[in-house]
Amino acid sequence: MDNTEKNQRLVRMAKRLATRWDNVPYDGLGSAEQVFRSIWELEAEVNNGGFPQYFENSSGRIAPYAEAALRAIAATRAADIVGGPGKRYLISV
Repeated sequence: MDNTEKNQRLVRMAKRLATRWDNVPYDGLGSAEQVFRSIWELEAEVNNGGFPQYFENSSGRIAPYAEAALRAIAATRAADIVGGPGKRYLISV
C-alpha cells in the first residue's frame, strides 16, 4: 500500500469517527480513539495554521493529551516538540 492509499484510509476513518467525537466527551473515548483523535487534530491544525492555530482553536482543549498520544505510537521526536515548545505555548495562552 502506498502513501496515497494510507492517507485516504486515514481520512475515511476520521470522517467516520467525527460524529462520535462530536457526541462523546474525550474521556469517554477508548484509548485507541483518544490517541487517533489527539494526533489527527494536532496534525490537521498545525499543518493548516501552525501551533498557534492548534492551541487557539477547539482542538486545543485536548492538547494536553497530544504528547502522550505521540509517545504511544513511538513518535518521540514529535512528542518532544509538542511537550516542549508546544506546552509552553499552551501555558501562555
